[in-house]
Amino acid sequence: MFKTKYKQIIDDIISQIDSGDLEQGMQLPSQRDMASLYQVNRSTVIQALDILKSQGIIEGREKQRLYVSGNTWHTYIKNNINWQNYISHSTTKNNQYFVQQINKLEFHTNMIRLGTGELAPDLI
Repeated sequence: MFKTKYKQIIDDIISQIDSGDLEQGMQLPSQRDMASLYQVNRSTVIQALDILKSQGIIEGREKQRLYVSGNTWHTYIKNNINWQNYISHSTTKNNQYFVQQINKLEFHTNMIRLGTGELAPDLI
């Protein structure tokens, strides 16, 4: 399965934290150094770091230097549910057929379109 570069960076940093290579409070390399290390554009590194910051795994201090966060939120990330996998093995059936039928019926003149939140053309 193909993973985008920024997701690979995220996974690598999380695995370094989990393995103990990166510990709480340790400073991460600069964005330029990480871009060189992962052989990606700096904007890709920034995207990965922004996601890690939003998850509380890393935090910014002292003029944009980034450190491994002191909280333990990252320990819960690996237990996160893969919803696509969960749904694909579900006993409930896919409702795509019904959604397609609703979309087709939307254009019938004798149907009231309650789900669209729009007025019928003849009421405008």
